[in-house]
Amino acid sequence: MENTQLCRTLAIIKSLTRTRYGLTKSEILEALEKEEITLPSDRTFQRDINELKTHGYDIVCGKDYRYKLENREEVISASFSFEEIQALQMCRDLFKYFDGTHLKDAIDSAIDAVIGSQKTPFCKEDLEECRDNFIVHLGWRRDFFDKKELLDSVASGVNSVTKLKITYKKPNTETETVIVEPYKIVLYHDTLYLLAKRENDTRGLRLFHISRFEEIEETYEEFTKDRDLIRNYEKDLSHCFGIFIDGDLCDVLIEFDKSVEYMIRERLWHSSQVIETRKDCVVLKLRVYKSGEFMAWVKSWGEMVRDIKFRKASM
Repeated sequence: MENTQLCRTLAIIKSLTRTRYGLTKSEILEALEKEEITLPSDRTFQRDINELKTHGYDIVCGKDYRYKLENREEVISASFSFEEIQALQMCRDLFKYFDGTHLKDAIDSAIDAVIGSQKTPFCKEDLEECRDNFIVHLGWRRDFFDKKELLDSVASGVNSVTKLKITYKKPNTETETVIVEPYKIVLYHDTLYLLAKRENDTRGLRLFHISRFEEIEETYEEFTKDRDLIRNYEKDLSHCFGIFIDGDLCDVLIEFDKSVEYMIRERLWHSSQVIETRKDCVVLKLRVYKSGEFMAWVKSWGEMVRDIKFRKASM
């Protein structure tokens, strides 16, 4: 079925679900016109009605020439527009970051269940065509197929609010085993992190790179999440240039070469940003932590950064 026919038949269903008294053919066509859908010929209109009937839509035309959806209540509970189906298909691709995890399996299963729950003139080929009108390009990314079992344990600890015993290996350091209280799973770019508190650590919540986990043991020992720790973390996070909280909080002024002004203005770098155009440069002002993550970003601009000034800010 072509996308134009899908849009048209779904619009017909949508119009008929809005009234229990039915619509005349001219009223249905008026509804299609409002949706900016090409109006069908008389023959095509009748073919659409017949096809909808074959898919379980109990459409009858009475002596008053009004088309009525007899199973309207049933259809209302499980009916989506073409755009909604397309959005769900796009979500499937947006969550490719989770490939190899129970989360991605659950997302795919949920989308399939939602789409499959409705009475719809879709077949498998139609659903694939829904994806042909957009591209989700996430760039090169890792997958987590080799960490699937570990991720299942992480999710179990987060969901059941129980401590985990983690064997963890940072680059260029010895392997260490720690007990943590897992709070949240964090997705940042193409990487999954565990936001957790180390047992007997008073410094608060920290991020653990899940790809560095070598072993996880579920302790089944319950703990109570400290809501103040979460609030403090979220407050500090608002000043991060990314997700890592380290370094001093600073008011930063960066002078960029005028040639990259369009690149600076086209992006939202941080919620605190202020951009100014000067005679021979463009200035970006931020209030962020002077973290390794931020300094790496500054250095990536090379000679395009003409000057940078830091002034320690108060919280």
